[in-house]
Amino acid sequence: MRLAFMALGTTVLAAAALAACTTSNPNNAYIAPPSGPVGSGALALSATASEQQQLPGADGISGVVTYGQGSGVVTVATSTMAPAATIPVEPSALRRTKSGTSPTVFYVTISSQNGATLSGLPAIALVLPSPAATPYQEAQFTGTGWTNVEVGIIKGDSVQFDSTTKPITIPAGGALYLAIYQGSYPAPTPTPTPTPQATPTNVLADPGFESGSAVTYTWPASGSGTPPVPTTTGWTQCSITATEAGVTAPHAISAYTPTPNSTPAAVIAAAGTSIPVGTATPLPTVTTSQVHSGTYGAVFGALFSNYNAANFAYDGLCQKVTIPTDATISLFLWGNGNEGATYLDFDVMLLDTSGNLVATLDDQADITATSSGDTSWQMVSVPSSTLAPYVGKTYELFVGIWTKAGSGSGSTKYSGYYFVDDMSLSGIP
Repeated sequence: MRLAFMALGTTVLAAAALAACTTSNPNNAYIAPPSGPVGSGALALSATASEQQQLPGADGISGVVTYGQGSGVVTVATSTMAPAATIPVEPSALRRTKSGTSPTVFYVTISSQNGATLSGLPAIALVLPSPAATPYQEAQFTGTGWTNVEVGIIKGDSVQFDSTTKPITIPAGGALYLAIYQGSYPAPTPTPTPTPQATPTNVLADPGFESGSAVTYTWPASGSGTPPVPTTTGWTQCSITATEAGVTAPHAISAYTPTPNSTPAAVIAAAGTSIPVGTATPLPTVTTSQVHSGTYGAVFGALFSNYNAANFAYDGLCQKVTIPTDATISLFLWGNGNEGATYLDFDVMLLDTSGNLVATLDDQADITATSSGDTSWQMVSVPSSTLAPYVGKTYELFVGIWTKAGSGSGSTKYSGYYFVDDMSLSGIP
């Protein structure tokens, strides 16, 4: 007598996908997945008597599996996800309940580390979370698909499946896979065709800041003035002077209009370009512009010896972008100098097309009063979860700094630079 496979609820119990004919695997040998769900302890089968194992609970379902005579040691596990060595039951092959919700597929894996012999499929009895209302089918995985083997006997909130008498051999390291689902669908379920996955694309123009490589210029020795930015595709010098309604900036926004030649704005510089450095301690350890790859990189910062604290509170480069699906941002950053953390931060932000701050994606300070900052490149990233609210909308992507840096007393000077290179905004356009 085959023990009852105690059933799923009216909205649960789902199905092992129907499929391949048993003729595709006449010896009923099943290859176990490299690893599987945690199951109940090992059970030594008896050559003269029946043996029982508790089925581990899953999705509110519990039950018992009863083996006929056999040999070897077996372990049983259950799950509502198809074991790794099988294929899932197709949703279209599952009968929906009156509520319209999909039932749960209940998979049973019987495995043996050293091999085992069973007198037939074991009996299974399941207890469901609520009384069963529609037929339940048991299917067996035959190597390439699922084949129905029996219709369950419903008794209130339980479903029972009797044992069979066709012997089954489980090889060492192998497994027998069973599945219970709502309905009766004898036609095989084909292996689903994988959906082609789109390749993420970097939607930024000139992510390495290289398109201005033909332009050369000299950084002002005093740290004042605005060096010209090489002609580049996509990037423009920009600042932030306001926020959208309800948006709070991480730092104060200046409404001051910079005086020409008094404040250095963001630039694109060739590797090794000399940069002015401060004299205060800790002394900067970087005296030339840094490039992660290629020839050019973005440079944000200055020698602040004669810097008006209101000039360019937010100073950076902007590029108009439409945020793609599953978007992520990454860039390489190197911050170095002796301007304290309360005076100079690095920022990645989204602005509306009028230049108002919409969202702060990253805000960090790597230069402190006791540390000159980075000694090598660090990678900064913004995950897709942060960018999800903005997918499909067009913004100005801001990368740059916030500063309220000013001059020191006497001959004391401060400097701070953030170098950025190899930036990406990747996703599915």
